[in-house]
Amino acid sequence: MTGPTPPSISASAMSSTGSTFKTKAVGRGCTHAFVTPFTFQAPAFYRRLGYEEIVRRKPVPTPGRDDVHLRKDLGQPGIDVTETR
Repeated sequence: MTGPTPPSISASAMSSTGSTFKTKAVGRGCTHAFVTPFTFQAPAFYRRLGYEEIVRRKPVPTPGRDDVHLRKDLGQPGIDVTETR
């Protein structure tokens, strides 16, 4: 079983969206972002964006598939978290 194919997103558009999200989140005092995809959805996509796996529940939702929890450190309030890429 696979989900719908996501539309193509350019690297610059993805970077711009990520920077906007990060700026707003840090501005609100957030230090981490969390996402919870299943293995058939997008864990590799989030890893490319700097998220790290912190929990994996097997076999959820069905045998052969896992529920993956990922976290990205955004920095501490008052610390420059500007991407250097």
